[in-house]
Amino acid sequence: MSRLRRLNNEVINHMLEDDEDGEQYWDQQNGMSFLPMDTAEQQEMIKKLELRNGLKNDKYLKVPVIATLLNVSTSMQAGSWTFEDIGFNVADYSNFRPMYPDEWYRTLNEFHKGNRNLAIDVGCGPGTATFDIRKKLDFQKVIGADISAPMIDRARGRAAQANEPVEFVVYSGDLTDIKSRDNPLVSPSPDLITMAECAHWLDWESIEAQVAQVLPSQGTLAVWGYVDPVFVDFPILDDEIETLQYGSPPDGLGPYWQQPGRQRLRDLFPQLPASEKWFTDIKLWRQDARPTHGNTQSPLTLEKSMTLEAFDNYTKTWSSYNRWQSLAKSDDAVAAVDPRDVFLKKVETHTNLKSRDIVRVAWKTVAMLARRK
Repeated sequence: MSRLRRLNNEVINHMLEDDEDGEQYWDQQNGMSFLPMDTAEQQEMIKKLELRNGLKNDKYLKVPVIATLLNVSTSMQAGSWTFEDIGFNVADYSNFRPMYPDEWYRTLNEFHKGNRNLAIDVGCGPGTATFDIRKKLDFQKVIGADISAPMIDRARGRAAQANEPVEFVVYSGDLTDIKSRDNPLVSPSPDLITMAECAHWLDWESIEAQVAQVLPSQGTLAVWGYVDPVFVDFPILDDEIETLQYGSPPDGLGPYWQQPGRQRLRDLFPQLPASEKWFTDIKLWRQDARPTHGNTQSPLTLEKSMTLEAFDNYTKTWSSYNRWQSLAKSDDAVAAVDPRDVFLKKVETHTNLKSRDIVRVAWKTVAMLARRK
């Protein structure tokens, strides 16, 4: 399985597409997909693409499609893995998603008592948190790791452009499999592991055990995420934003979210806090987008001012919208009405906001810090 997980994403995505010449088999217990490997097209694809390790010409190739680690519903098809899809607009993701506040990094900086030799940002995407960790937490080395090759390509490009000494690696989903280019034969031992806006996709029990395995005593695990935006000054639009996210087509994108990950995030990750079997000094914050008076203020209060047009571009980075786009290419009924257009018409009706008008957007957040025993 380890060598197969190292296949380029292009190979995996290509082979997971059902067509007239091949069948796809699904093992629900193990979360594995089995495909015939004897078609000329598939063999030619494998020859053309660089494989990270060798691949035997097995009759059936087991492709993990991340389902074991991510523990997603087996009813979801391969096309739903949007953040690793080649067609996903990674530039929009990095341009229109919110940045994390300085207060959060100050809190993390004060919490961490261990060494500062290495930090690993798991599920780093285009490096949103990774670059901040490098700048604000004073670690000697920072590695961003993600299963998505397009995300890592984007992150590497940003690092090169800014001349930032941050390393980005594509990894299999196994923390013990992350290798540094400085020493590719040895898995590095991190003093800090961060998971920003990604832990809800993971099999928490599995990933928590992996973290406990690689973190030394006094090492820090930091997990955080955000969900369900609101327009701070326009509560009249709360229901309309919720309909866009979770309503039925054509008004909403509800059926297109990957589950159970999205629901975990909506519920502010009920799997937290971390287990006291491995961790101590655990701190956990959950905060609504519109916190009520008296709520404990989270260091991860997330708010961003943007134009209505920029918010519309932000909604294009949702995995649900990417999934809708994928289906719309082959289904005229789906393509007939874009839920984003429906939402923008409702905004104009209720508020008369125009595309260049500024709105303050806030999100629900969840954040946890834990120290390895």
